[in-house]
Amino acid sequence: MQKIEKKVTFSGSLARRTLIICLLFLIIPLFVHTFFLYQREVEVAEADVRANLKAIGGEMAKRISDQIHFDWQLLNVKLCNVTLEAVFPIKKMAQGGHLSGQFAILNEKKDALLVGRAISNTEVKVLVHPLCELLSIKNPPFPIDTGINALESLDRWVEKIPIPQTQLQCVLGTSNERVYELQRQHLFFRIGTFLVFVALLGGGLVTLFYRRLSKPLNALCLTMKRVAEGAVHSRYVRQWLGFEINSIGLTFNAMMDDLLLSTQEAEVERTKREKLAQELKLGHDVQENLLPKHFPTILDFEVSGVSLPAYEVGGDFYDVLPLDSEKTLIVVADLAGKGISSCLFALGLRSSLRALAANLGSDLKQIVKQANELFLIDAEETGQFATLWIAILEKRSLHFVSLGHPPALLKREGALIELSTEGPALGLAPYKSIEVGVMQFKEGDELLIFSDGATEAVDEEGKFYGVERLKKAFLSSKSTDSADAIAQEIQRFSQGAVQHDDITFLKIFLCEKRNV
Repeated sequence: MQKIEKKVTFSGSLARRTLIICLLFLIIPLFVHTFFLYQREVEVAEADVRANLKAIGGEMAKRISDQIHFDWQLLNVKLCNVTLEAVFPIKKMAQGGHLSGQFAILNEKKDALLVGRAISNTEVKVLVHPLCELLSIKNPPFPIDTGINALESLDRWVEKIPIPQTQLQCVLGTSNERVYELQRQHLFFRIGTFLVFVALLGGGLVTLFYRRLSKPLNALCLTMKRVAEGAVHSRYVRQWLGFEINSIGLTFNAMMDDLLLSTQEAEVERTKREKLAQELKLGHDVQENLLPKHFPTILDFEVSGVSLPAYEVGGDFYDVLPLDSEKTLIVVADLAGKGISSCLFALGLRSSLRALAANLGSDLKQIVKQANELFLIDAEETGQFATLWIAILEKRSLHFVSLGHPPALLKREGALIELSTEGPALGLAPYKSIEVGVMQFKEGDELLIFSDGATEAVDEEGKFYGVERLKKAFLSSKSTDSADAIAQEIQRFSQGAVQHDDITFLKIFLCEKRNV
């Protein structure tokens, strides 16, 4: 075998490459991320701006409202008017009769608030408050424009707060540029500090650190190069100040040791798998050969069967065994579990049933009872059990026993009859009594015996095939169809899904009336 040469080369400064990688894959993405976050921070700042505008506006509206109510109360005082007018800047003004009662309005220049009370249709008393005083804000968190009812055009952030019991409203706002300027200042400060602490300080420390780490790392790379060239027994030697590199080197040593050991074990395991595959194939061939390929001739009846194991070998089996010229043993069994273990128990149970049927003839109760006792001896420590549908066919009379098995289906004149008896599965406990059912075949009857793997087959969506689908498939099938036709229907249903259980069918059809 030609040896493939592996060339490993190392060049350049590790510290320099590390610094460049840090800049490319850490600092630059963080810068980009910062700029992407800028718009988000502006949106967050907008929420803060609006909250501040609403809070300040609420306080301002309350302050103006309190001033207006105070002025109204002052103007409603009827005594000492001369004294009040000397203390407070109360003015009398002419009006055209459009003002009545108490009022609070802006003057024509929109620079003062007039709070007054109509004295007559031609005269009012008012208190004049310059808006610059009413709308003043001490120490605002950012520049804020204020007004009553309206503001000069602003970019974006404007809040309007109604003044209670008036038709006026405080209007507060600021511009995009002011908020953006605050955010830009914050962004530039953050970028500047980031550059100082990460790019310069962090990058310098990374460079110094990796210069020190380069020696043990180069030693590790050299060891790997030797291994790549074929010296598989080369090992890394612990270095001073190697830190995690020493751990990596020791892990590499352990990995190479495990790899060599695993290679040896894999070879042994491969041999075992090949041997097991041969044994499974042998078991599959044995089981396949034990299932009837050609059914014995039974007067007036046609018999067909099929068994599809979930794995290489399965735990289901069926059997049709002539006992004499008039009697035939019919069996369908399902062993718990799958695989070689269930297959071995199935072979043992089949042999027991055949031997007992040959010795006891048509005594179905004794066949079942003694088969269960033998099965209990074999499966006592394994917990294995088996469901069983067994019958003795004598001419056209069928005596049957069902032990934990799905009921057999009898199709007669377009309807289905379930054939089942009460009884636990084989291998659970000794039987105290056994119920035997009896059924007489009529011309055209079809009997379908199956294992639960048929109804528990699933499609790609995990839906079960179910008993109802099986009944519909059996009813719609032709009397000349074999058991394999129904099995193919289930396989089409579960195409693409994993088969989890063995599927077994045995079909018996009373084809025509003959002289007996």
